[in-house]
Amino acid sequence: MDVEVEPLPNGLLVDGTKFVIGGWGSAPKADFTNDTPGHIFVYDPATKTKTLVTKKPIGNIDGLESDGNGGYLATDYIKGKLYHVTPTGDFKEVRTFKPGTADIGYVPASKILLVPHMNESQVAAYDLSADLTTGIATRHPSVVLKSSGENAKARDFAFGPKLSRLDPFRLVLSVTRRV
Repeated sequence: MDVEVEPLPNGLLVDGTKFVIGGWGSAPKADFTNDTPGHIFVYDPATKTKTLVTKKPIGNIDGLESDGNGGYLATDYIKGKLYHVTPTGDFKEVRTFKPGTADIGYVPASKILLVPHMNESQVAAYDLSADLTTGIATRHPSVVLKSSGENAKARDFAFGPKLSRLDPFRLVLSVTRRV
């Protein structure tokens, strides 16, 4: 199945029977920046239709997750921004990080966002429960996973009490770091 969306589709999320696709935008320059940011689309393979979600360009989309309420969370790799996209396609900046925010993970039940900061060699968890509509996100103080080289072991990572109920996530991180 080939789907023409826009130049450089990058972020991808399977949402039920549809594909949500985040575009990088126009062709990148040598430093990966570009002149025109990308949009978010939904592609329905059953009807072969493509629907524009964000009416305005949003950014160089890398991470893309469902917010659990019909909208999406998306990261802009180049600018380091986290956006909340509503079901109607409106979006607002929720948080700004350093450039290099890649694919993300989001646990809607606990409103915990996991962000790999590629240029800093760390993964951090953020509590978005304050209210996504306010644009407030707080970094969970005891959850920063920092790579300390090839010899890093799972015990090098600290998890706070808020994440203790995320046992499957802890297991995945432990296994991932040992590989």
